[in-house]
Amino acid sequence: PYHTGPSLRLTNAGLQMPKLGLLQVRLYRKPLHWWSLRSVTITKTKTGKYFCSITFGYEAELPEPVIPTPARTVGLNYSMSRFYVDSNGQAADPPHWLRQSEKKLALMQRRLSRMRPDSKNYQEQRRKIQLLHEHIANQRRDFAHQQSRRIANAWDAVCVKDTNLVKMSQAIKLGHVMDAGYGRFRS
Repeated sequence: PYHTGPSLRLTNAGLQMPKLGLLQVRLYRKPLHWWSLRSVTITKTKTGKYFCSITFGYEAELPEPVIPTPARTVGLNYSMSRFYVDSNGQAADPPHWLRQSEKKLALMQRRLSRMRPDSKNYQEQRRKIQLLHEHIANQRRDFAHQQSRRIANAWDAVCVKDTNLVKMSQAIKLGHVMDAGYGRFRS
């Protein structure tokens, strides 16, 4: 089966694009035969990896609205040590692996600072640092997505305190308020 758009075709062999030709793709979700291919957005990361977002359109029934009740509503508040604390006193398990990755990044950046900027070792070390930065960003994004999905599946309504994270990070000198990714989690 294949899907076509104005100038795009998605087949079992890959994605056929006008100027790029046939591209191999790894689909994470199989499109159904009645979906229509709308657009394809290709992005390149700083480390040279390409990602493709394929947008499909289809007619969907609107879900029945759920009227939240106090028993099915939870409130969330930011916590520096636990990422968030909800109104029931439950807290998220903070990502310990993130601190380990940041320590590794600091070590790699110290090594880079001792190298000559025009050397091949310098360029290789910069590439390793770029890959680690991307890895850390993916870790943060994945943790925030997992936590938000878990909460969205468990509760009918979620109330989040509107905390100004920028002012908080300026007021707290020792804490790493912006490192946790709470803003992404909240959105």
